[in-house]
Amino acid sequence: MPFNNAIALFQMHLIIERALASQSSSLYLCNLNLKDIPLSITRLNHLLRLYLSHNRISHIPKEICMLDELYSLALDYNKLHSLPPYLITLQTLVKLNLNHNSLKVIPPEVFQLTNLEILWLNHTELSEIPHEIKNLTKLDTFGARGNNIQSLPDEFGCLENLRWLTLQDNKITHLPEHLYFTSLVHLNLSLNLFTVFPEALTKFKDYPFITTLCKGESEEDSNDEDDSEDWAESVASSELNTSDEEDILDDLELVRGGAVLWVPLVSKLLACAY
Repeated sequence: MPFNNAIALFQMHLIIERALASQSSSLYLCNLNLKDIPLSITRLNHLLRLYLSHNRISHIPKEICMLDELYSLALDYNKLHSLPPYLITLQTLVKLNLNHNSLKVIPPEVFQLTNLEILWLNHTELSEIPHEIKNLTKLDTFGARGNNIQSLPDEFGCLENLRWLTLQDNKITHLPEHLYFTSLVHLNLSLNLFTVFPEALTKFKDYPFITTLCKGESEEDSNDEDDSEDWAESVASSELNTSDEEDILDDLELVRGGAVLWVPLVSKLLACAY
């Protein structure tokens, strides 16, 4: 194991040095078994995209604030339990992936990153979505599947720019009465606890998106490696697909298997029709 760690550290330093030499705007430090974010990344003054997926990171150093042009940050599959207050200085951040961290609550700092357009919180042990979600007025893509969420705040319905939403595999029993998802093209609510069809969704029948509300689908039917399903296919976020390949196909299979489906079945994200 120490030998493997030494190799990973050597790889990390080599990657950073190469990025410096090429003046790269992207840095990939995934699957290196890192416990800490290397401070040497701050030498990359114009870094736009930072990928730290599949490590053992439990703390974000204050020095990350020096990356004042950071646009995309992937921290999925780590050991984070919270985010530091100083993260709010990253006001240029547009894409944030926190999938598969034991956060339990959405860190309040997230709601102050008001330029966020893509936010992933799949499998983060969440039990609720706070009212402050309304602050993220530019949010285009949001995923919080595989959690313990029981309901959505009324303010959630005010996210008028939201186009891609997945809340699969939670404990949601009902939806807010006032939903104004006029931009929505994809919605996944399968594997929740609805006993009747949510009345709030009936107003969307003329919109071109897929709704999955399968009852009786087993967890085995849904690929457990589902975090990058929406991540890979979300609007303008393909470069942040740092996790195992997954599937919009999952949702299309739900449709074929008897999910609720409205026409026209056109996904703007896939540029195809079923």
